[in-house]
Amino acid sequence: MRKMEHLAEGESGIFGPGTDLVVSLAAVLILVLAIKSMLHSEDLERLRQLEEDLEARQQGELLLTEVLENQRRLAEEVAERFSTEATPLDEDVYVIDIDGHEPYDIAFHNHVDRQRITFGSHILFDPDAVDLTVAGRDVLMGFSDALGDRIDDIREIHIEGHADTSVTRTHDSNLDLAAKRAITVFRTFEESGIDPHEIVMSATSYGEYLSVQRFHASRISDESYSRAKVMRDNVSAEQKSLNRRIEVRLVYTLHSRGETAR
Repeated sequence: MRKMEHLAEGESGIFGPGTDLVVSLAAVLILVLAIKSMLHSEDLERLRQLEEDLEARQQGELLLTEVLENQRRLAEEVAERFSTEATPLDEDVYVIDIDGHEPYDIAFHNHVDRQRITFGSHILFDPDAVDLTVAGRDVLMGFSDALGDRIDDIREIHIEGHADTSVTRTHDSNLDLAAKRAITVFRTFEESGIDPHEIVMSATSYGEYLSVQRFHASRISDESYSRAKVMRDNVSAEQKSLNRRIEVRLVYTLHSRGETAR
């Protein structure tokens, strides 16, 4: 009788003896499957992110390639207006010689999403003057016409006036002289149809303080500067000629994938 009662007690559960062990194993199995599912989801998410990063990188490279192509075309179109050619000095620099004399009249320096165009002051202004020469006005109007044709590719235009260390005789300082020259260029762009209400445009002056040598030094090192070094960069007539300049910096638009190429 006791044996029967004991047997009945042992078989009273649904699974019989070892039910707790079965339940525990089942719980562990469910947990393992859940972890595997979670890891799989994380792997899929990681893969999706890598694909998006790769696509973005490829798109970025395409956009930058398009910008570099636009920069090259601008140099060529400016050259065409003066019946000459844009000569590549290296992969990132094109120069245009308009008057047939050294140094080059216009240089195009291409940098990723922006372009720096240097005009020698000899091609735009007489010494110590802030009004364009007749030839200088023709050069600037030809440039601004070409720029206007590609204005949809440009986000910002920054005009910078630079001078050498020679003392100005007609202005308060070289800073003042360079500022007035930059403003003259600004106004000429306006006359040609470039509207600063529609596109960011500025005019500023560095006076004699940012020589060509100092500009290049700042791009490759943290070399400190002083009055002596600025004077050192303006010893020869050639150095001074390079430092008397107008620079136009163009910041290009990176058109999104959804936009129609212009």
